[in-house]
Amino acid sequence: MIRVTLAHSAEYYLLRSLWAASSRIPPSGLLPAFEVLGALLFRLGLRRDVVMTNLRVALGASLPERELRRIAVGCYARLGRAIAEIVRSDELIRTGKVAFDVSGLEFLDAALRSGRGVVVLTAHLGNFLLAGFHLQNLGYRLVYVAKRMKNPRVDRDIQKIYAMRGNAVISIRGFRNDPGGGLRIYRALKNGEAVVVLNDQDAGPDGYQGRFFGIPTSIPSGPAAFACRAGAAVLTGFVTGEGGKIRVEIQSPIDVSPARSEEEAVARILDEYSTRLEEKVRECPEQYFWLHKKWKSSPGARSIYDGGAR
Repeated sequence: MIRVTLAHSAEYYLLRSLWAASSRIPPSGLLPAFEVLGALLFRLGLRRDVVMTNLRVALGASLPERELRRIAVGCYARLGRAIAEIVRSDELIRTGKVAFDVSGLEFLDAALRSGRGVVVLTAHLGNFLLAGFHLQNLGYRLVYVAKRMKNPRVDRDIQKIYAMRGNAVISIRGFRNDPGGGLRIYRALKNGEAVVVLNDQDAGPDGYQGRFFGIPTSIPSGPAAFACRAGAAVLTGFVTGEGGKIRVEIQSPIDVSPARSEEEAVARILDEYSTRLEEKVRECPEQYFWLHKKWKSSPGARSIYDGGAR
């Protein structure tokens, strides 16, 4: 059991106060206010070094420093807007103040009709939670896989947000050291459900070693392995903001038919996922969550966070 510290409580009450205050501001003022707040956090230096290092590594060969900085500021502003959209999601969706453009539902429908479940690999790109709320309104019940946060009080509230419009949550410690969480994912697939996994963050030394922007990276292999064992299809799905709309793009199933073993099938899934994700991030880099140390567990890349990318 994780012990709740004074810092945990302070963080929790700060976030609760911010949520309560935000719920009283009309969306017309809240969204731009949070964009400004996000940009301000960049100016104040909150994980700015991590963001700029990630951008220099991923895009520095093709873009000048001024453009990288513009993308970084946009990343913080987009994050602020996404938080505001989640706070006021009920009103925004109910009144139609946020519009959605969904493509690829035929892939999700076909996978669900098979009765073997489906894994949708997505990423910290765009407002994936608001997109999930919209899909639930369309009649699709999603099962989110959420890695537990270090702060247990904040973690409980985050899980409530995932599930607040009828979707389900499977809370896990990790994809390799949580047999109970893995079993719940497998059972959800065997029950024919749609399991959504944000599979882009660092998975430590035991994760699958792939490449992202040409650089070695570690990502979770568990979801792909569970899909193979359950006979479930694996789709990719990404969310971006485009022309004042939230665009939800569900992509075609990843073909694993040439694979001769589960290990090879998992590799094909994760390599294709990383390729598709990179393509989307290149299209709208300011909408990706660059605040995470994406390459911190890869032996050949972790030094970039010690100044190697500067």
